[in-house]
Parts: sequence; C-alpha cells; structure tokens
Amino acid sequence: MIYLDNAATTMHKPQEVIDAVTQAMCSLGNAGRGATSGALDAARTIHACRAKLARLLGCPRADHVCFTSNSTAALNTVINGVVHPGDPFSTLLQARPVQRATGPERFLNDGRLDTLPRTQRDRLEVFGWLAERAMHDTELLDEKELTRRLAALADDPVALRRYLVDAGVLKRDADGRNYRRGSSGTDPA
Repeated sequence: MIYLDNAATTMHKPQEVIDAVTQAMCSLGNAGRGATSGALDAARTIHACRAKLARLLGCPRADHVCFTSNSTAALNTVINGVVHPGDPFSTLLQARPVQRATGPERFLNDGRLDTLPRTQRDRLEVFGWLAERAMHDTELLDEKELTRRLAALADDPVALRRYLVDAGVLKRDADGRNYRRGSSGTDPA
C-alpha cells in the first residue's frame, strides 16, 4: 500500500492545482450522482486520474486506487476494509494508535513550515521554534541574511519574517536594518 497526503491546510498550492480545482468547480458535476454531462465528465476525470496513479505507482488495477477525504478516513478504510482478523498485521493496526507529530513538528514538513497554525498559542510555539533555528540568542542579523536563513525554513521568508516580528519573536532595530531575537514565542502560555 502507498499513502500520499497533501493536507488541505498546506499553505501554498501550485497554480496548476488552483486552475484544475477552479475548472472542476465550474464545469464538473458529482460523479456517480446522475447521468448529466457534468456528472459523467466528473466520473471520467476521476477514473482517468486513478488510471494515471495506478501506472505511476505500479498498481495493476486502477480500481485499487482509493481517494479519501482525510487521513482518518484513509486509515479507517485500511483497518476496517482491507485488513481482516487473522491477517499478518491486523492486530498491530487495530491495537496501536496512529503516531502523530507533536509540538511545532505538527506544522512542518521536512523541517520547513508547511501549515500556518490557527491558534495564537500554536503560532507562538512554531514561531519561537523557527526563530531558534534561524538565529542564536545573541546574534544580530541584517535583513538580507535573516531572509536567507528563513528561506531554508519556509517558502515565503519575507512573510515569515513579518510574522515573527509581529509576534515579538524577532525584534527589529529602530533604524530597521538589523534583527535580533525577541522574548515572545518561547512561552506561549
């Protein structure tokens, strides 16, 4: 089994994804819910996508490619629909809770900011974690160097720099040329 996940909360979508979703919302119907041209076009589009993914993943049958609405639905499908009592990993899958990332790692992908936290507490925790990786407590960085370092942590280092300053995690000197670590963000309580 191969599981691919691109969370619905991923910060930036490629333009191709935005264009495809917009086109689908404007022209396709609900697959399997009627015989209208929109519904049939949607069903064909889904089948074509399954066939392409099956070829890409080496799956012999396109109807073995499963789309789910989220990771919980995917795990439940596997645990309740594919794995049966007595199968080699059935006890392990049913008895063991899913390991989920904790702390700032919940919002990162390969050490880079993937999702902007919704709550202020989580934002401060993540921003503090990112600031610690961008600069030491006593460092003084100019804007260019800070932006270069933040680029290793997020797709939009300029926006991230602004977030960190607004949250008080970074402080900008009065002349606006240099940045240092602030005190907020390390204790979100």
